[in-house]
Amino acid sequence: MSARSSRVLHRSLRETPPKAIGGEGIWLIAEDGRRVLDASGGAAVSCLGHQHPRIIDAMAKQASKLAYCHTSFFSSEPAEALADHLVGDEPGGLAYAYFVSGGSEAIEASIKLARQYFVERGELQRQRFIARRQSYHGNTLGALAAGGNAWRREPYSPLLSSAFSLAARLAAELEAEFQRLGPDSVAAFIAEPVVGATAGCVAAPEAYFRAVREICDRHGALLILDEVMCGMGRTGTTHAWEQEGIAPDIQAIAKGLGGGYQPIGAMLASRTIIDTIRQGSGAFQHGHTYLAHPLACAAALEVQRIIGEEKLLDRIKEVGRYLERRLTERFGNHRHVGDIRGRGLFQAIELVADRATRAPFDPARKLNQKVKAAAFEGGLACYPAGGTVDGRSGDHVLLAPPYIATKNDIDMIVDRLGAAVDQALRSINH
Repeated sequence: MSARSSRVLHRSLRETPPKAIGGEGIWLIAEDGRRVLDASGGAAVSCLGHQHPRIIDAMAKQASKLAYCHTSFFSSEPAEALADHLVGDEPGGLAYAYFVSGGSEAIEASIKLARQYFVERGELQRQRFIARRQSYHGNTLGALAAGGNAWRREPYSPLLSSAFSLAARLAAELEAEFQRLGPDSVAAFIAEPVVGATAGCVAAPEAYFRAVREICDRHGALLILDEVMCGMGRTGTTHAWEQEGIAPDIQAIAKGLGGGYQPIGAMLASRTIIDTIRQGSGAFQHGHTYLAHPLACAAALEVQRIIGEEKLLDRIKEVGRYLERRLTERFGNHRHVGDIRGRGLFQAIELVADRATRAPFDPARKLNQKVKAAAFEGGLACYPAGGTVDGRSGDHVLLAPPYIATKNDIDMIVDRLGAAVDQALRSINH
């Protein structure tokens, strides 16, 4: 199909992607009959694979009763049940859930809630947000302002709020940024516990987040954790922050929440924050048409029930260790692989021009795009990206297989990725 024959505004305006016409477990099926192994769940979304019969059934049952109601008039049974499932026992002090349609919306809601919390406390001067340079928090303007991906930010830089400042990945530099801005001007620090798309599955150093929590508490600022990509079981615990020994005041979740069966994300917030607003204005000054969509909540609830009933968190840890081992066996001595990293079923390899110095390839060579194309040609969908080092230079390949993946599936993923990486490197080295 030529680009001209499609009226869809695709990600590339120079080519139209092939149509997917079906899915089956870890596989996607293209119009021409090709079966593509979905090794990244799209963008770490399809955590239970495709066309899971229980989730399809739950969606059909909900659609037969109530597909939509607006939250200014009604709540719904699946929304209440999903909130109870997520925060009924108040994990880490998170007590309320606000359901949106995706990760960027969840981040926008988190930023707005943090600001409103301080407005209602009378701390109007708290209007600055600190984020990390190598971060990505979504593509709406507020989320983009909080992100450090230079390539994504550049065209829109005149539109991005100056309320956001960026710090490096060291606790001492976060403290220095608080001091530079004025500690009582900072509303919140926002970070991914395991950095996803921008840096490729980079976990924090030991004790980093405990230091971050202490800094935020000492200065009266909130801690917002973005677990849109790394959360909901992806790293082996329901929340990635559980492995850090701390908890956030506000958390954003999405992708693995609904597994791609419906568009859904959520902001989770502490009782302290919500009680402050309840006793003040009495309403969160924010909203979207599809908040707490009944069909989306029903799908997400079934996804979360399956993860619990089938004890998939234990499986993620086990199969994740196997994935790490297989990646190490295949790429550990590769002359152009500088690092293998991640947690659970959230792993990445970083590609470098020089293994000794970790110097990146020239971004003009578009190595990550060539890996993606070679992998797809070989029947593998993975998630390569650029800007690993500084938002512009650096290439990595992220893997986020479904939680149902077997060790045989992992073998196939690593073998196909190895072939794709070598093919792409040959194409740029000739």
